Amino acid sequence: MRALVIYRVDISNLANQGVSKKMQGHVYGLTQNGYEVDVIYISENGLYLNQNCLCIFNKNSVSRGIFKARTFYKVIKARIDAGMYDLVLFRFHLVMEGMIRLFAMLKSHSPSIKIIIDMPTYPYEQEWKGARGKLLLKIDEKNRQRLSKYVDLMIHYGKEEEIWGIPCINSTNGIITAKAPLRIKERSDKLELLAVGKWAYWHGLDRIIYGVSESEIDLHLTIVGVGPESDHLTKLVKELSLENRVSFEDNLIGESLNRAFDKADIGIGTLGIQRKGVMLDSSLKHRDYCSRGLPFILGSEDIDFPELLGFVKYFPGDGPIDIGQVLQFYESTKGVEERMMVYAERHLDWAVKMKEVVDAL
Repeated sequence: MRALVIYRVDISNLANQGVSKKMQGHVYGLTQNGYEVDVIYISENGLYLNQNCLCIFNKNSVSRGIFKARTFYKVIKARIDAGMYDLVLFRFHLVMEGMIRLFAMLKSHSPSIKIIIDMPTYPYEQEWKGARGKLLLKIDEKNRQRLSKYVDLMIHYGKEEEIWGIPCINSTNGIITAKAPLRIKERSDKLELLAVGKWAYWHGLDRIIYGVSESEIDLHLTIVGVGPESDHLTKLVKELSLENRVSFEDNLIGESLNRAFDKADIGIGTLGIQRKGVMLDSSLKHRDYCSRGLPFILGSEDIDFPELLGFVKYFPGDGPIDIGQVLQFYESTKGVEERMMVYAERHLDWAVKMKEVVDAL
């Protein structure tokens, strides 16, 4: 069996590190379930099929943007052998005419092919702002109802049984547990909090920063990663005079990231996902924390992590996080590292997650 994974994402951009990990997870998970897998993605200088460049970008950034918007699907249609695949997994992007034509071509070459859309956020309208965003949404709204003719299954992290007439499997994100080593905790005289992500407003990181400002507990918060909210978070820390208690790191990978985890006592999950109209969470960072044996806090329900597990704690709402409760939670979680790792291997590994998807076809 052969599968094609398609991601319209620039994986060379460190800000897309989380999405890149998910792409790798989909490839790994399908491979572990018996598929030979090809993957299409964007890198800094072009569009790639595995390691082979399908098209080079013009150096002009405007031209690159036009390419990504208008030519992405045309190049794929022209360069792949559509009849060789049994399954296509596509990371959702706004529904443009090119997407419809690509799916139609795949089905015409191989009527038995299964097309799956991975829907990372639904509803997603709030993520597209400004005049250009509204225009793209109008095009999307006209085209989305046509998808059910070609798409067999949608991976979605909410409770909907179908979207636009397409059946959904309510599967959550996973992790390649072998790539997230169990942390080796370093001793510290203070409570060490770690937040890792591509920071946006809806991550709710301001909640933990305000919580730190209201607490006299000896602690340090390390914020790793860069995103659209980073400038605001930096200003907020300065306004609250927290420079000695909160520090920022750029996107970390490899041993640098491992060292950050080794220092940490508690991980900071997504605390404000309700801000974009979504009530169920499936953040990759939660899976990373779990696989590494780092207890963590979060805001909204993540069905993979019922609170009775004992190594997660929920802080619903939108106000400052009570650091006193965080400290109590930390003191109740000592020695859970290996139990968290085993839980991740049995329930969160991408091989397990993709078996659920394949079995649903």
